[in-house]
Amino acid sequence: MSRIFRASVGHLAAFVHRTGDLGDDGAPRVRALEGIRRQQAHQAGQGERYRREVTLRGTWEAQGLRLELAGRADGVLLDAEDRIVAVKEIKTYRGELAAVRARAGSVHDAQARLYAALVCATDEAAPTPAVRLVYVHADSEVVEVLETRPDRATLRAFLEDSCRRYAAWLAEEARWRDARDAALAELAFPMPAFRPGQRRLAREVWRALRDGRPLLAEAPTGIGKTLGVLYAALRRLPEGPFERVLWLTMRGSARHLALEAAERVRAAGVPLRAIELLAREKVCLTPGAPCAARACPYAAGYHDRARDALRALLGTRERAPAILDAHRVRAVAEVHRVCPAALQHEAARFCDLVVGDVNYGFDPFARQRGLLDAEEGGAAVLVDEGHHLAERVRDMHSGQLDASALRGWLAEGRAAGCGWIQPLERVHRRLRATGAQERVPESLVDAVETLVGELSAWLAEAPAGALVPRVQRLLGELLRFLEAAGLAGGADGAAWRLLREEGPAGPVLRLRCLAAGPRLGTLVGELAGCVVFSATLSPLAQTRALLGLPEDTTLLRLPCPFPPERRRVLLVPGLD
Repeated sequence: MSRIFRASVGHLAAFVHRTGDLGDDGAPRVRALEGIRRQQAHQAGQGERYRREVTLRGTWEAQGLRLELAGRADGVLLDAEDRIVAVKEIKTYRGELAAVRARAGSVHDAQARLYAALVCATDEAAPTPAVRLVYVHADSEVVEVLETRPDRATLRAFLEDSCRRYAAWLAEEARWRDARDAALAELAFPMPAFRPGQRRLAREVWRALRDGRPLLAEAPTGIGKTLGVLYAALRRLPEGPFERVLWLTMRGSARHLALEAAERVRAAGVPLRAIELLAREKVCLTPGAPCAARACPYAAGYHDRARDALRALLGTRERAPAILDAHRVRAVAEVHRVCPAALQHEAARFCDLVVGDVNYGFDPFARQRGLLDAEEGGAAVLVDEGHHLAERVRDMHSGQLDASALRGWLAEGRAAGCGWIQPLERVHRRLRATGAQERVPESLVDAVETLVGELSAWLAEAPAGALVPRVQRLLGELLRFLEAAGLAGGADGAAWRLLREEGPAGPVLRLRCLAAGPRLGTLVGELAGCVVFSATLSPLAQTRALLGLPEDTTLLRLPCPFPPERRRVLLVPGLD
């Protein structure tokens, strides 16, 4: 029986065909929301024979490996018989197209060709589709189309070569998973006995992940939640339908508890790969330097050395590494001269357990689609301290603009001779002119988008220094405001409120997400499995509704494991 792996077309193209430096290296960044808006504008005028976001699938099998490929082509053109005659891949960029092509053209070409090859593999009688790369400039909206017409044999050979090169990497992964799954199938609970309630908790976690139904579990302190939940999720891992477990927490101390539980499982004889994902600044080897090859030696040539570094970090079945914490990631990155922040995220894809902050699952700027999406293998998501989840998600999807802070940036930018003063002044003026209303004015959104582009361009060329990380934080705040504005203008816009407050030096415009349920419900619905647990979630039905979880969510409330005579209940009658 073949060992099955799943990968998106985008991942395959990048893993096999990407070379050169890490980062934009001089090209201003295009944020995700901008790219989506420009892409949708281009797609809107393509005619009735055009279809957008078309899912294409295919399989490749050899040498005991089965690779299931899937991806969404940005667009396809159909003939009169509804057969695909052209595949479009759309890329939004800033700067010079020649620089974009030099940096990432090989990956863009590979992605488009792989989509065309999947079309051919799906229907042998269909015409060979043209391959069109569409580049849309983020600011001018000028469109350039690069079209090629490879024949069917060329496309088939390209798909075969790409899959074989990836399979050479996956051969060791298959051996690792075979050993892991065999050990997990025989794994007894790694403690002398279950605590009261711990067995029931583990059983319900296993069942929820088996059935693909969310679980909301209240388990009192002292019951052993961490080990009980992790044990059940890992026992379910060999049978899927997910390839990894993602443990999300609100505090660093809770991450350490999860990693300690993983060590107990490893000590029981399971070759378990576990990694702790940390923010870039916590593992960076050149703090303060821009993430660009011209400023950081660990970014220059990163993709040419990343595969060797990744194998050294992950180890083999015979030489399983310890928990992949920040110390080990940094040590391997230094030896191989690669960026540790990028390396940890590449390694996470091939780990059995990924431990990190809750933003990796739900924050629009940190969500790990490469770990969570079904076409990438999917993940069972375990959310510790779930009583904080709604508040954290509301914060993740809120943003603000502060006139006083912008005035401070104007003074600092002028003193440093920065080139983004004029667009910043425009944002400041339009912010002060925005009164109380339901939606963020489009004129303010446009001004902020322009400023984002100018700040990105400045960061791409700025020398290392104290101003760089501060401008990066300003850019992040602006991007979060824009993201919130985009969501507030969508189908779930009723969950957001625009609030204008008068500060001592000008207005503060707050775009607050008041209800986490709409966003959480959508994101949880995309997961292979989800368990939210805490010591305090009652009343469970109300918490389920607050989190936007579906009606069929399993609700579990376990009793306190301590003797009742040692408990004191106090009633405060003056509280509602």
